[in-house]
Amino acid sequence: MSLRWRSLASRSRLGSAGDVDRRWQPEECVKLLVGNPDLTRLTIIKRELGHATAPWMTRFLELDGLDALFGALDTYSGQASFQDAVLQLHCVECLRALMNARTGLDHIVSQPRYTRKLAEALASPNRVVRKQVLELLSAVCVYAPGGQALALDALDHLRASTAREHRFSVLLDELSHPEVLPYAATVLAFINCVLISTDDFRERLRLRNQLLGLGFLELVEPLRRAGDDELFIQCHVFETTREADDEHALSLGLTASGNHYEAFAAVMNKVYGKPQSIAFLMLLRNLEKLDPEDTASHLAWELLERLSQQLGSGPVLPLYNTLGPKLSTPELAMERARLDSVATNGGCRGGSEGDTDVFAERASPPPKSKLNIFRFITQVSGLSRSISYRSKSSTPRRSQ
Repeated sequence: MSLRWRSLASRSRLGSAGDVDRRWQPEECVKLLVGNPDLTRLTIIKRELGHATAPWMTRFLELDGLDALFGALDTYSGQASFQDAVLQLHCVECLRALMNARTGLDHIVSQPRYTRKLAEALASPNRVVRKQVLELLSAVCVYAPGGQALALDALDHLRASTAREHRFSVLLDELSHPEVLPYAATVLAFINCVLISTDDFRERLRLRNQLLGLGFLELVEPLRRAGDDELFIQCHVFETTREADDEHALSLGLTASGNHYEAFAAVMNKVYGKPQSIAFLMLLRNLEKLDPEDTASHLAWELLERLSQQLGSGPVLPLYNTLGPKLSTPELAMERARLDSVATNGGCRGGSEGDTDVFAERASPPPKSKLNIFRFITQVSGLSRSISYRSKSSTPRRSQ
């Protein structure tokens, strides 16, 4: 700890010894948080939370002590001075002491707004504060029922509040500039906690592939060779769990690879020369028109990703009957009729040369009882595209 940190921390012990050293009741601690609590008050609260009995902690929470603590954290989060950074760190340490008790942890995970507030502190310019917050979110993932979902929800909230494109962007930004290796190890540890605590196998593959698609492996490889033991361990944990999941995916006949070309080729080979190839082509054309610079684009991609996951793993008919009629539009019907005409005529009229190749060996239509999943996804992609266009026309484009 630097001399400046020690000097400021020592001020937390100033004041009457009788006031500082005596035991404080929950009501008194909540009052200490009112306004702008100084180092002395935060030190008292941290000590009391660290030694609190279950009844004491319950009473503190009943008096909205947690909300008061987050209020103090918000007060100092918007400040840039060194002393405010110290106060912010003390607030996070109070939260850490509270979460060390089962009563406190259960209360924090009872409402998503608490973990969202915690994630907002990741925007702090203070790396020590961010490190503590990531450790607390890791604890939420591992030790709290439903904690993984809360951690992802908190990252989504942070993405929206900071105008980032992806929930994992803030984490990958930290890894792209690993000035402090122990901090990079904490970031990787949190990512591993999110993945390991994801019980659903397909969802775990989906989350990992999101990271891979954002260039995660390119960031991890230099970190593995950085010479930090804890960092090496976290890199090793990620790789070993990934290899185990990839092997399990192959045993189930699933494609676990994050390679876009391999995934496209696998789908193309599956539908080539079949009726589904028509809907697949429409799907690709609709996706091509989605503007990645549009502020609503990420919502369209997330919707399509989740829908395709549901259609690929769950019952299709209930979802089709619910959403199918709502997604039908005259424009989609006209485009569908045009492509059907192209396919019926062997691709010789009304289509491009690429269309001819796709539909040259079209098979007979499937039975009425068999649903065309690709057609359903195409309808959704068309709707997402139209919504994206409406959003873009009503919202000024961001300056480049």
